Amino acid sequence: MPLNSADFLKAQYLVNKALGNRSLASDARIVISGFEHLTVLIKDFTWPVLSPAGEVEVWLPGGQKTWQAQVLETAMQGQITITETVLGHGYDAIHRLNGRNVDCTLFEGSPEAFYRSVKIRDAFLKMDPAERSFESRSQVTQYTGTMFYNFFGETVLGSLVG
Repeated sequence: MPLNSADFLKAQYLVNKALGNRSLASDARIVISGFEHLTVLIKDFTWPVLSPAGEVEVWLPGGQKTWQAQVLETAMQGQITITETVLGHGYDAIHRLNGRNVDCTLFEGSPEAFYRSVKIRDAFLKMDPAERSFESRSQVTQYTGTMFYNFFGETVLGSLVG
C-alpha cells in the first residue's frame, strides 16, 4: 500500500488521535519547597527521566559480546532559568537558596490542575552571572545556571488524567 493512500493516512491519523494531544513544553511548572512564590519566575528547567547510567560490555564465548544496562542514574543535573522582576525577586530568591538543598515538585500543568507531577530531592543551584546590556531594551533579565538533584521516579497522577 502506498504511503499516500487515504486508508493508510486515516489509520495513522486514528492512531495519533487515540494517543491524545502532544504535550507542550510550556505546560509545566516547578515549585521549590519554601519558595512557592518563585514558580511564576522560573522560565526553563529540565524534566527528569529515569534511565540506565550507561552500558556494561559483557563478553561471551567465541568472541561475541552483548550489552547489559548499568543501574539507574538518579543523580541528575539540568539547566534552570529564573526571570527577574524590577523589585529583585529572582535575585533575592537565588541569594536565599545559596548553599541550601531543597525538594521540588515539577508539574505537567500547574499545581492547581495537572496531568502528573514528579518529586526531585535535595536540589541545589549553581547559578551563572547574569548578562546585562544597554542594547537589550526588549529582553527580560534572566539568571541561568544548573540545578543538581536526585530523582527516584516518584510520580503522582493529577486531576487532568483520564
